[in-house]
Amino acid sequence: MSGVDRSLQDYRFMPFNLTPGRCSASALEAGDDVDDAWKDLGVYYNVAILPEEYAPAYGVSRSQHHHLTPDTDPDVPYAGFPVNIQVFHQLHCLNMLRQGLYHNADFYRKDPSNIAWSGDQDEVLQAHLAHCVDDLRQLIMCFADNDVVPYLKPEGNIQPMPEFSRWKKCRNFESLRQWGEKNHWQAGFNATPIHKHTP
Repeated sequence: MSGVDRSLQDYRFMPFNLTPGRCSASALEAGDDVDDAWKDLGVYYNVAILPEEYAPAYGVSRSQHHHLTPDTDPDVPYAGFPVNIQVFHQLHCLNMLRQGLYHNADFYRKDPSNIAWSGDQDEVLQAHLAHCVDDLRQLIMCFADNDVVPYLKPEGNIQPMPEFSRWKKCRNFESLRQWGEKNHWQAGFNATPIHKHTP
């Protein structure tokens, strides 16, 4: 993943607000605009091909993992292993959970281009959502963020609110997103839904 900025940067996310419509675009009510916001985050990127020389650093080996070469698959640009980049898989899972919220699920069940939500896939969908919950639980426990969220001084009769919009030390997501967009395997596995306004 040469070219990815791995440095930590100060970042401040949008503050928490209970007012409807005051969240980031990716948290709005179901629709094409919110789906496009998630698509722009990279939730539908195809797998990438991890070059052979980087495989040992990631614990990937021919004895255990699927290996491709231009000889075995002419669409593969070089020898390596098909991999998901974790951040895009985790965002995909979060997006699946967002789609499954009680107030969003009907919208996605009516979208025939979204294979994961088609009517004959209930068991697969339940297993997929359960996997996503478990994967995100593992991620949260693995990182075990011990930063604090203090409560702001209350104004008037309003209860103290947590200050969620604190500065955080973050990896450069945009650098990795750009790398993912440029390096995902065009012929690889993909399940991008096609919305009615998509050309």
